[in-house]
Amino acid sequence: MRICYLGDANVQVRRVAEYFAAAGHEVHIVTARPRAIAGIPVHSFAGALPARAAFLVGLPAARRCVVSLKPDLIHAFYATSYGLVASGIPGPPVALSPMGTDVLLSARDSRISAGMVQRAIRRAGLIFSVAPHMTRRLVELGADASRIRTFPRGVDLEKFVMPERSRDLARPVILSNRKLEAVYNIEQMIRAAPRVIASHPGARFVIQGEGSLREPLEALARSEGVASSVVFEGTVDHDRVPASLARADIFVSCSRSDGASVSLLEAMACGLYPIVSDIEANRSWIGPEAGGHGDLVPLDDPDALARAIGRAIDGLASGQTQLSENRALIMTKASWFSNMPLMEEGYRSLAGTV
Repeated sequence: MRICYLGDANVQVRRVAEYFAAAGHEVHIVTARPRAIAGIPVHSFAGALPARAAFLVGLPAARRCVVSLKPDLIHAFYATSYGLVASGIPGPPVALSPMGTDVLLSARDSRISAGMVQRAIRRAGLIFSVAPHMTRRLVELGADASRIRTFPRGVDLEKFVMPERSRDLARPVILSNRKLEAVYNIEQMIRAAPRVIASHPGARFVIQGEGSLREPLEALARSEGVASSVVFEGTVDHDRVPASLARADIFVSCSRSDGASVSLLEAMACGLYPIVSDIEANRSWIGPEAGGHGDLVPLDDPDALARAIGRAIDGLASGQTQLSENRALIMTKASWFSNMPLMEEGYRSLAGTV
């Protein structure tokens, strides 16, 4: 098949494109945010336009580019921006991958965004949803449930392994690797840090990722008196994430909204103790009903987060916390090499090649 991806040339789109290129398909990425990817043709339709403007002003250029490629199918990532682009391209069938904030937040808070999502849904012959709560929301927005396939894209379990750790729980490493944007609520972890350090003075907080809130978050760490214990490492290339997870003990995500957090799934696969916000996306993985070991904490409650981190450090130090079952859960429900063939099956069905 000749597959045209509409999406940012980021790690999520890159991984999918690379998988299908390796499987022998001809793959192209058409994007407003280009980045070179070895072995994958990347076509920019933004020109000198800011990316946001490109989704409106650049629509004719995007349409011409896709039409010239004559793909067997289009796969658009995000139901708003690139979903809008796909909805204006005649011809090839469209697969749509909502990513979380587009349907869970943007379509809830903005009528314009809701209209964009609904237009993208109408154009899509197949929708890939990463979680049941996203599927329910898509149906509320008008999607036909029979056109939705629900599964996480998953974790490459050959790269994300559970290493033999020699833990120094006198100096535990608490890791966050979400973007430094409001939806990911990094502030809660920084506000919890002084309470953790008071009982566990050697604790170190490692914050990876970039975003518009980096400077305010660094200022918050200084004002909380924990700047020496909170390290901002910036963006870590996805190929280096397994090594950074191997050096950490506890994974924290205080996100206000998620689909299926790949960061959480990778951390669980690598044996970190997960402490995450008590939202529907995380309840699918953490807790007795879900099968995953870890803690769910209320949003905007630094004290509750600090207590959970303290308990986790003590549990790891005593050897009472067993995390191998978390990896087994990921192997069962979120293996990249088990779930990506489900996407290929969907592609073939959509393109009529089955």
